[in-house]
Amino acid sequence: MGSEEPTDDDLQAAVSHAQDAIRFVDETEADLPLEATYDEYSVVARLDDSRIVGDIDRLLVTPDAYHIIDYKTNDLSSTTTDTLADHYRPQMLVYALALFQHDPARQVRASLRFTDVGVEERFEWQRSELTNIESELRSMLELVS
Repeated sequence: MGSEEPTDDDLQAAVSHAQDAIRFVDETEADLPLEATYDEYSVVARLDDSRIVGDIDRLLVTPDAYHIIDYKTNDLSSTTTDTLADHYRPQMLVYALALFQHDPARQVRASLRFTDVGVEERFEWQRSELTNIESELRSMLELVS
């Protein structure tokens, strides 16, 4: 099986996805009192004897919150952003747990940016929800172990 060159349509789609992601980040960052920003920020969530590792596409840090931006390039011709947000929720829970473990004083907001259609789906957690996050993730880990 040889490698195929991308078509013009493939290249145009990649440019379109990138343009949407850049526009979204620029608009989001313009409204926030940023302390720091990170691209491809690696996190580790510890849950009992398990460690779950992930990379956040873009992390924005403000005085009171972590803002996760995760780009999704899914083809949405046969599904909805709401359905896919449910699918990606465990990933966002892991990121939230890792960030709360790093600094429990900040809240966590997550934005899934579906670049195919320019739609944002959001999640938000307060420190008071940490026990629920851990419980939900434990249940998920039990299903795969």
